[in-house]
Amino acid sequence: MVLNIILTIISACFVAEFLGYFIHMLFHSHKIKFLSRAHMIHHLHIYGPKMHQRPSSKYINSTQGRAALGQIGPEWLAPISVVTGVILLISWLVGVPILYQSIFIPVALGWGYL
Repeated sequence: MVLNIILTIISACFVAEFLGYFIHMLFHSHKIKFLSRAHMIHHLHIYGPKMHQRPSSKYINSTQGRAALGQIGPEWLAPISVVTGVILLISWLVGVPILYQSIFIPVALGWGYL
């Protein structure tokens, strides 16, 4: 059981990293325009080309002045919610025990946030 929990944590980190990269590339593809537009605030206005990536020791919050949840903008919240729902549905359909689902989801979300 301990090994299964460790494997669940490791797989959650890998899945979060892969899906986070995929979602980020989706934003840059302009396939979903309103998500790409919102994300480009971060890249063009906050940390734009030829700008210092860290103008100070403090991270500049790209969601300041707009809707956000824990400094995560809606352009991230929407796809993350859909992906989380799909993962839960697939987990339920294939019979993954609730214990592992309840470990996987918070670890994956936490890893993605960090």
